Amino acid sequence: MLASDIAREAAEAFHGIFGRKAGGPPSTRHFAGDHGPVWQALADGGWLDMGRPEADGGAGLALRDLVVVAEAWGRHLVPLPYLQTMLVHRWAGANIAPLAGARLTVGLCQAGAQGDALAPFLGELGVRYVTALQPLASEAFDAMVAAAPAASGAHAARDPARNERGKSRSDHAPSLPLGTAPTGTAGLASSHRAELAILCAAELVGCCQALLEQCIAYARERQQFGQPIADYQAIQHRVANMHRDLEVSRTAVLWGANEPEAALRAARVVWDRMRAVTENAFQIHGGYGYTWDAGVHFYSRHVWAMGRVLERCGMALWPN
Repeated sequence: MLASDIAREAAEAFHGIFGRKAGGPPSTRHFAGDHGPVWQALADGGWLDMGRPEADGGAGLALRDLVVVAEAWGRHLVPLPYLQTMLVHRWAGANIAPLAGARLTVGLCQAGAQGDALAPFLGELGVRYVTALQPLASEAFDAMVAAAPAASGAHAARDPARNERGKSRSDHAPSLPLGTAPTGTAGLASSHRAELAILCAAELVGCCQALLEQCIAYARERQQFGQPIADYQAIQHRVANMHRDLEVSRTAVLWGANEPEAALRAARVVWDRMRAVTENAFQIHGGYGYTWDAGVHFYSRHVWAMGRVLERCGMALWPN
C-alpha cells in the first residue's frame, strides 16, 4: 500500500536538487528564470527514467512510488514538464532513446473527440509534442504552427487557462502553461490517462503542502492586537482544516495508485480539497493574500490549471 524506502529517499534527493538549483518560494522572478540547469540535473541524474521498466534501463518504480516523487516535485512549482516526460519514458520503454533528455509533453483530447488536444507546456522551453509512443515520434511547436493552415482550421497555440465558465483568463498559471495542438493523443490508453491523473493529483498535494507551510510561517510572524495571528482560534481552525484536507488527499492518491480504476475519482477528491486549501490560504493572509507580492495566487492558479488537465484525463470537473 505504501511507497518504498527508495521512493522516499528519491523525494529527499529531489528537495536537495531544488534547494541548489531552483531556490526560494515562487515569485515572478522564479518563473522567469533559466531552469535549464534544473532540467540538466534531472536528465543527468536519471530522474526522467524513474518509472521506466528496469528491463529498459530505468529505475522501475511502481506508481505508488512515483506519487511520492510527484509530491516532492509539486512542492517547488518548477515550470518544467517533468511528470509528462517521465511518463513518456515509462510508456515508451526501450523506444525512448532518440529523445532521451528532451522535454516532452502529450496531448489530451476531449472525451470521444479528436479535435484540438490540450498539452501542458506546449510551446514553452523547447518542449516537444509526442505524436506516437510506439515507435516514439514527436514534433516541435514551431513545426506545428507552420503546418496549421493545412489542418482544416486546427491550430497549435499557447492557451491561457480558462475559468469555470469557459472565459479566457489573463491570469494563467506560470507554473503550468497550457497549449493546444491539432494532432491527437499520442495513442494514450485509459491506463495512461489514469496514471497521469494520479501523478497530477500527487503534484497538487505537494504544491498545497508548501502553501500550508507558507501560511503557518506567515501566521506566526504577522502581529495583530499585540500577538501573532497564529494565536487566534479562527486562524488555527483554518490551518487545521488545510492539514486535514492534505491528509485526506494523500490517502486518496494512495487509493488511486493502488486501484487504477479509482484513479479519476481519487483525483477529483484531491482537486476539490486542494481548491479549498488555496481558499483558506487567502483568508489566512487576509487582504495581503490577494496581492501579487504574497504569492498565494501562484498556488491557486496552479490548482485551477491542473483542473483543466485532469478534466481532459476524464475527471468530471463540474458534475451536474
